[in-house]
Amino acid sequence: MISAAIVSAAAALGADVLSVGSRAPAFTPEKFMSGSAFTALEPGKVYVIEFWATWCPPCVRAMPHLAKLQAENPDITVVGIAAMERVNDNEARERKVTEFLQGRGGSVGFPIAVDHDASMAKDWMNAAKKGSIPCSFVVGKDGKIAYIGHPEMGLDEAVRRAKAAPAPNAPAEPGAPAPGAPAKPAAPQDGAGSPATSPGSAP
Repeated sequence: MISAAIVSAAAALGADVLSVGSRAPAFTPEKFMSGSAFTALEPGKVYVIEFWATWCPPCVRAMPHLAKLQAENPDITVVGIAAMERVNDNEARERKVTEFLQGRGGSVGFPIAVDHDASMAKDWMNAAKKGSIPCSFVVGKDGKIAYIGHPEMGLDEAVRRAKAAPAPNAPAEPGAPAPGAPAKPAAPQDGAGSPATSPGSAP
């Protein structure tokens, strides 16, 4: 993996460390360069947030694996966040990413977005004390981090587990009481074991 200059340990001082089980930070890329755009992480869905850069060979090598993961799991969303390009302005950053995508037919098999102000690098990478890319974050159905690490080292299993986890506030099975609801009292029984009849009812 390659060190990313944008990730500074100093920026994380005094902040809580982002780790598995933490609430996922805000999803704030400024612009999607390919794929379907979205503006927030939807509860009940599984996401893979992949931090990468066009100049990073390990990032590029991991892309076919991520594309395969997306193709085999159409119910999840993989998105690449270009937050660490070695340029100083937004236009140049977008040009770098566009040229990269054009060299691969316009797509890498999953959406790509740019993080112009590095807010996602700060809130995700810095907060997790990750100083190298590629780096994947899995966000589970409950909106919490389920995995942080290299896209080719444990990501597939993390996605499998995240998909298998129940969605928050999922409907209970038919006949099952809602979480926290008091148990339904059992019907009174007579001596023969059949339900007792109420006063005045026919025998």
